[in-house]
Amino acid sequence: MRANACFLLLILLLGLLLPGGLPAAHEVMGEGVVRPVGMPRPADEAKARELALRDAYKKAGEAIITDSAALQLYLARVEALTREELEKGIESVENAAPPARRRGYLRLRLDVSFKDGYLEELSGAEKSSTLQEIQERRFMVIIPEVHIGRPVPDPAGETEINRKLIEAKFRVFDPKQVAKIRETDLAKAEIKGASPVELLSIAKREGCDYLIVGEAFSHELPRNPNVPTNLRACQARVEARLFAVDTGEIITTHGLEATEMAASELIAGKAALRSAGGKVADYFIQQIYKRMESEEGSQNRVELVLGGVTFKMKERFAELLQGLGEDVTEVRETSWENESAVFEVKTYLRSNELVSAIFRAAEKENLGLEPNSTSAGRTVWRLYDKSDPKEIPPSTVPVEVNPPRIPSDAAPLDPTQLASVQQQRWIALIIGLNDYGMSDGAIPSLTTARNDAADLATVLRDKYRFEVRTLTDREATISGIQKTFEKLAADLTPNDNVLIYYAGHGHILPASSLGLWIVADSKEQTDGVYNAQIKEFIRRLKARRVILVSDSCYSGDFVRRAVGRPRTETVTSAPEVVLQISAKIAGNGNPAREVITSGNLAPVPDTSADGFCAGHSPFACALLNALEQVPTGGAISTTDLFAAIYRRMEKTEGFKPDEGPQKGALPGHQDGEFFLVRFRP
Repeated sequence: MRANACFLLLILLLGLLLPGGLPAAHEVMGEGVVRPVGMPRPADEAKARELALRDAYKKAGEAIITDSAALQLYLARVEALTREELEKGIESVENAAPPARRRGYLRLRLDVSFKDGYLEELSGAEKSSTLQEIQERRFMVIIPEVHIGRPVPDPAGETEINRKLIEAKFRVFDPKQVAKIRETDLAKAEIKGASPVELLSIAKREGCDYLIVGEAFSHELPRNPNVPTNLRACQARVEARLFAVDTGEIITTHGLEATEMAASELIAGKAALRSAGGKVADYFIQQIYKRMESEEGSQNRVELVLGGVTFKMKERFAELLQGLGEDVTEVRETSWENESAVFEVKTYLRSNELVSAIFRAAEKENLGLEPNSTSAGRTVWRLYDKSDPKEIPPSTVPVEVNPPRIPSDAAPLDPTQLASVQQQRWIALIIGLNDYGMSDGAIPSLTTARNDAADLATVLRDKYRFEVRTLTDREATISGIQKTFEKLAADLTPNDNVLIYYAGHGHILPASSLGLWIVADSKEQTDGVYNAQIKEFIRRLKARRVILVSDSCYSGDFVRRAVGRPRTETVTSAPEVVLQISAKIAGNGNPAREVITSGNLAPVPDTSADGFCAGHSPFACALLNALEQVPTGGAISTTDLFAAIYRRMEKTEGFKPDEGPQKGALPGHQDGEFFLVRFRP
């Protein structure tokens, strides 16, 4: 046995040492193919040689590099080499076969030998800080696919792209969560659109750095009657765009095809999609590496997002950033709106190093930081003053309501202001849904929503001089609501005031955290009008002031801050005090985009009570009661309206402060305030 083993070892050694034995990893054949117009010209031959040398570099790298991430970085470097740099590392080149020059293509096959040490130098990925940053980068991949004639339930192209990313040591957002996002109508529309705004928003909220969005198709190829075989052939194409989540910039786009054969059409289609997806993944990974390599040694741009901060706290944070030393070269405040501040920092530190430095500095200043998400180019958190109990985040302290007070600036409207208010239009769009029969029992009907909408419409029309437009039950379909929104938008002027009220089912998708109204023709809970669409519609309205009042489950999604936490307003006035709107509020011409919701991120009751509340939900009862309490000629601001609603609801049985009504601002808010004036008894 030992003699046989020694003999085999001797044969192996001789094979390595003698000519014609195992080929060295640095001696490979490269192939380059170009498709000239007409017969090949010298420029075509030069291009074919370049492609053949680049192919040889790639094959040599695959032979000497075992780590997937390091290999992808090496391949990205090869793609970036110029023709002169490709030639620089070559020891010798010989034709492996005579060049094939024909009309339509030119094929060149070369035997390439590399200079000693050159490939090792080029592949020195372990010395690069690029690989150290890889694990900080996170991807979300959304690529639905269709085998012509039927959708594919488990996209093979998307799966292959995820696999390649994981092999390259990037992080990938949970494919199971992506599957739920992928099937929504919003996602389908944005995948086909020019810019996937909401998908980028989801990716940003989930802490992703890159978003890959695209489509994939496969189809069976016609059989060749001259080739006897039982195998089926399918061709697939994967088209995708690669976005930088923090800026929304399209880094690159690509579409590639592949053909595979298998015993069945479905398996062949899957295999082709997988192959095409793998090619697209390789291309995108190399583009990411090239981008990272070009930025190596340069300063990073990191976006810092703070939610729920006062102006004073924002300024303290800016001073903290300025004091971080020479590692931070520039601090720029890019936005400050609705208690949310965004800073852009130029720094030599990586994102996680910057976060650590900020934490250490915050501790010295007695500031608390509650992180929400961190990625390579963006970090989101809440900042609060540890010495001030009122600043501690609601996630750590129960929500409390301040004692009531009378606003010091409450005063009647003067004749000029009253005349101005009377000339303005007050328009209400009221939506109430009890009947969900079109869902075939998948969505239970409600008992009070239609009454809530009808009685609110009456009060606003008869006592507050609103022009009221209503949608109830089966009028309130997806298309019905959208058409009504469009008609309303076309009818508005910059001097108008709009109140939108919704009473019906609401839902939040657990995977994507997307909120929506469940409407009359919704077939299931994931089908309806998305909150993001409603917010964008309200932002674009020409009206001066707009308020949304939403009485539905999970309506707190409308008031989420940048950190992903619901916004809870502090109640600052007493409902039992008769308030007339202050001259300051009435004279404020700034646009207002506000929202009051019946609850937070939880279900709300649809119950009927006795007395005044008979036939109404607790929230609708509190809203109607507040409006009835305003005297003729008086006015109530949204702050005081919310105060009245909150005070009444906190007395209801089982009330929980963190699940109670919410008040906040919507996109487009510019420090105005909605108010209602009771013109009639």
